[in-house]
Amino acid sequence: MLEADFVSRRLGGHSFDLLVHFEGGAEEWNAFEGENFYQQKIARAALALGTRWHHTHGFSTTFWLGSSSAEPGDVDQHEGERQDPPADLLGPEQEEQDYGNLGLDFTLDRRDVAQPWRRGAWSTLQLRGSTIKDGGSFARARYALRTALPMPGQNALAWRLDGAWSDKGTPYHLRPIFGGQGTVRGFRDASLSGGQGARATLATALEWRAPVLRRGDGDARVHAVLFVDTGTWVDADGSSNDWATSVGWGLRVRIPWIQRLSIDMGIPLTPTVTGDPFWIHGGLGFGF
Repeated sequence: MLEADFVSRRLGGHSFDLLVHFEGGAEEWNAFEGENFYQQKIARAALALGTRWHHTHGFSTTFWLGSSSAEPGDVDQHEGERQDPPADLLGPEQEEQDYGNLGLDFTLDRRDVAQPWRRGAWSTLQLRGSTIKDGGSFARARYALRTALPMPGQNALAWRLDGAWSDKGTPYHLRPIFGGQGTVRGFRDASLSGGQGARATLATALEWRAPVLRRGDGDARVHAVLFVDTGTWVDADGSSNDWATSVGWGLRVRIPWIQRLSIDMGIPLTPTVTGDPFWIHGGLGFGF
């Protein structure tokens, strides 16, 4: 899956930015049934134009207008005894669908410029409304909050809160997922919400960040992290679930000219669908 963003800042010296967002490629949608692990490839394409208006004190609003398409493909089995997936494991079979999309973002950015991973706060509320070319419409929303408090010795205590919601008419492959990176580490991606996605999710994490290889500029080459994650979700059919919790540790390695590489090992403290005693996640940046 390829994503690209282009930003033209402060057009004409005013408080407006022009944004272009593009994405295209195949996304792998996970589904689990007992010891069996399935993946469905979903071909996606999207183009959106946005205008961001900067207000005062780090607050901005962004309006989006765009279109997108999705085409669910074949389902492949990767683990377990070979058998066809249950009929209700994923959402109903669909041909390629085209969507028209409107979006509105409210963002507050009070992060420190030099050490955003160590001090400051950032939050956003994203509202999305979509129409389906063949008829119908659906709505989604997402909220995210990130805070970091500086501690002695260049350490930091960070906290995040994430929530997502989708209405009943949202296609299954556009619903939020629960489990894994971004919600509760230590669980496989989407292993808790299942193949039909979730109607709503709520997740939070507390993370201690400590420099390992220090540098004179105040930004260590390597950071170690300790974390605890917890959260819950509402299934596609509207039923609620118990909280899922994990603990773990990880590293953040700063690579010149690229980004920080992150690797986390999470240990589930609550039951898993897959039975894994731990799971390792990788990505870019501090994660939050």
